[in-house]
This record gives sequence, C-alpha cells and structure tokens, in this order.
Amino acid sequence: MVFGEITTKANVDYEKIVRDTFHTIGFVSDDVDLDADNCKVFVNIEQQIPDIAQGVHGHLTKHPEDIGAGDQGHMFGYATDETPELIPLTHLLATKLGAHLSEVRKDGTCPWLRPNGKTHVTIEYINEGGAMVPTRVHTVLISIEFLQIVKETFDFRPGMIAISLDLKRGGNGRFLKIAAYGHFGRDDADFTWEVLKPLKWTKPQA
Repeated sequence: MVFGEITTKANVDYEKIVRDTFHTIGFVSDDVDLDADNCKVFVNIEQQIPDIAQGVHGHLTKHPEDIGAGDQGHMFGYATDETPELIPLTHLLATKLGAHLSEVRKDGTCPWLRPNGKTHVTIEYINEGGAMVPTRVHTVLISIEFLQIVKETFDFRPGMIAISLDLKRGGNGRFLKIAAYGHFGRDDADFTWEVLKPLKWTKPQA
C-alpha cells in the first residue's frame, strides 16, 4: 500500500516504482513470500491539504530558505567519534553486516539466503574520563530466512499449528498461566511451544 499526501507537478508511476524496488530487494517469487510482478499494489496518493501546503511551501511560491517542514516527528540518536563515520559502532557494524548479506545473496555465494535478513550487534564499553569507549563486540545476531528448511520442518497453517502445539487443550489453569508473566521462557509442560524441535537440514540447490 502506498498512501499519503504530496504536492507535485510530476507524473509518477507509483506502482512501477514499487515493483522495481521489490525486484531490487529480491522479492521475485512466491518462494520468497512476495512476487513483485503479481502482488497487489494499492496506491492512494492525494493532494496535500491546502493549509499544510501553505505553511510548508506556500503552494510552490516560497524561496528555498523559507520552506518549512511538511511533517513532524522525533528522532533519537547522537554523533560520536568512535567511528570515522561519526555514528555508533553498533549501528555501523550492523548495517555493514546487513549489506554483506545482500551482497552474498545476490552474487550467488549463498544462494539459499532469502531477502529480509536482520542484524543486531552489541558492544561492550568502558568509561574513560567520561567518554564511553568500545572495548569488544559482545554479541552478533544475524536472523536469516531459510525457506527450504522451514517449509520442510514446520507446518505454518493456523489449523496445523493448533494441532501441533495442542493449543485447544484446556485444564490445569493453562490459559490463566498464559495470561501472566509472558508466553515464552517458561518451564512448564503446558507451554507446548517451548519444546525444541530439531531442524532437518536440506542442502540447498545452487
């Protein structure tokens, strides 16, 4: 879905932009959960509200130095000298890992990778005279889709999930226990989803 307000004299093919972007990312078939050529694209772009347009650009009459913000929001972050890019080392490493995931997926090094990978990096710091200095990488988490494995090991149809995890079974205050203290990390036989299920590895085809 593409929706919002915009002031422009351009003739924009929003649907083509969306589909081309999906192709660039790698969402090109149902095997990766989204087919760029056959998915539905809904576009609902409207003209900017006159009051906002007047305040922002004066209906395209204002000089650049007088143009205001078209939206408001809050952004939290900071500049730091712990990297040459002046951003936190955690953010730098996580984004570089994400970029490398895309690279090895697209160049065929890891053909079994799928789009939409996620990365997370935790750094340990020490305080040196009031400055927080990174000392080591504590944790690196990379989340990647392996559809060949998941589809063979798990049945994600809602009805089959209910059967596999015995979700309709009551008794023993099962649902009362679920209602408090979280659904996960519980050492209790009623929490059937906490039982580990070994994955069966299937060597992906190149």
